[in-house]
Amino acid sequence: NPQSLEAWVEDRLASHRKELDRLLAATAPRTLDNTLRAYDNSVAELVLAGAETGLLHSVCEEKSVRDAAQGLLQRISQAGVELSLNRDVYQALAQVEASDADPAARHYLDRTLLQYRLAGVDKDDATRARIKELQDQATLLALTFARNVQEGGNRVEVHDAAELDGLPPDFLAAHPPGEDGKIVLTTDFPDYLPVMTFARSGDLRRRMFLAYQTRAYPANRQVLIDLLKVRQQMASILGFPHWADLATADQMMESAANMQAFLDDLDQATRAGAEKEYAMLLAFAQSIDPQLQQIDAASRGYWLEQYRRSAFDFDSQSVRPYFPYARVEAGVIETAEKLFQVKFCRIEKPDVWHTSVSAWEVWDGTELAG
Repeated sequence: NPQSLEAWVEDRLASHRKELDRLLAATAPRTLDNTLRAYDNSVAELVLAGAETGLLHSVCEEKSVRDAAQGLLQRISQAGVELSLNRDVYQALAQVEASDADPAARHYLDRTLLQYRLAGVDKDDATRARIKELQDQATLLALTFARNVQEGGNRVEVHDAAELDGLPPDFLAAHPPGEDGKIVLTTDFPDYLPVMTFARSGDLRRRMFLAYQTRAYPANRQVLIDLLKVRQQMASILGFPHWADLATADQMMESAANMQAFLDDLDQATRAGAEKEYAMLLAFAQSIDPQLQQIDAASRGYWLEQYRRSAFDFDSQSVRPYFPYARVEAGVIETAEKLFQVKFCRIEKPDVWHTSVSAWEVWDGTELAG
């Protein structure tokens, strides 16, 4: 509920502040243990709070919890912005002696210091206050945009059940006609993906595609425009011509120009193969529907499925009985245990946000074995 979520987030934020206090209280010399580790712990508390609150903001069935989560996400983001502009923390990290550290720790420290500079930690008080204001605006706009998409799902009405030809039996059983004879589909993935993959009706696929692509429109139009303006203002204040240059400055690409060059090279390297595959798929589709002129975005998934069935005798629906959820879950957990040398132990009767959710403890595999 909203109260328990807020209390949990408050605990995380308190732990975040406690670690920062420990960092700032450390006396010289500054080391990885008394400074960088405390910083990492403080960030981990923010990440944990943001990740779990963000999940509830996206999927919780209770609107009151989603509303509370949005407000809490703003507070968590504000704490992160304050941390990124905290000169005392930056100066403490800059004093860390890391010459004997392993490469990973040195990279982490160097990258953290770069991110501080990119955030504007070295700007004057007035500029940092303006950056914080813009960051808060951007957070609210981004959350509003996502919330509008989440809650602005569209519906597609089917007046003739024949339009559902090709869809699996369990889908048809889950979508009986209403009292008015109409079958209502939503743009949520459990409806959207099967329709785009299996529905023989091109008109239904187009209607579903357009409904999915126009979720939260026109509500989000101005929200997106405002977000782009705020991001551009932040980039300009921080000395970058565009937001894309700021966003890539601490990435491997280093700049928007490098990113564009990479995409251009990728396009050149893959275009011939893509055009060949498209021509092959179009020829196959035209052998079934001679009137077809092109394969658009609304038909791509359907014709790929039909081609797989024809060319490789593979029907994606035929493998579904071999992948029940329980078996897939066990396989994923087993694979993760081998990869990361950990052990997952199911928590019995966990305190979770929905009855379908399971909770697990993760143990160090070597310690557990010992």
